[in-house]
Amino acid sequence: AGVQMLFYPLHWRGIPLLPRKPLSPVGDLSPLGWIGWQGIVAAKAPRMARDLVKVVTNKLISPAATLRRLNARKLANFVDVPLVMRKILGLKPDQWPIILETSDATSQQLRAEYRRLAVGVASDIRTKGAECLNLEALCIRELSGSNVK
Repeated sequence: AGVQMLFYPLHWRGIPLLPRKPLSPVGDLSPLGWIGWQGIVAAKAPRMARDLVKVVTNKLISPAATLRRLNARKLANFVDVPLVMRKILGLKPDQWPIILETSDATSQQLRAEYRRLAVGVASDIRTKGAECLNLEALCIRELSGSNVK
């Protein structure tokens, strides 16, 4: 039973007599309550996620170096063509396939321009992505809260 209390319940259960406040800026909570309990691992998930990111990025890999190793042309394949073009051209979702299905010169120019744009975006991700990406916040969000299972 003691070992199970380390992991379960995933979310705090009990009678909320007082509001639970985070113990640190990361957002980890105390597993204890006046009349209630949350598994220690689940309650400390934000702190563990933050510590994991710090260890990995300081001792194992550098996000900037990892992004620089990406191939911009391959990365461009993951850019959502319809979404980007609809946003750029201000089109409705049902208008996009009509433009691609035409075989005229305009359609070909749009496809070529999209590819250049996608490669440019991917190249910017490679060089400036580490500055824009808050890896710590991303990992804390993904490894804690409602994502804890």
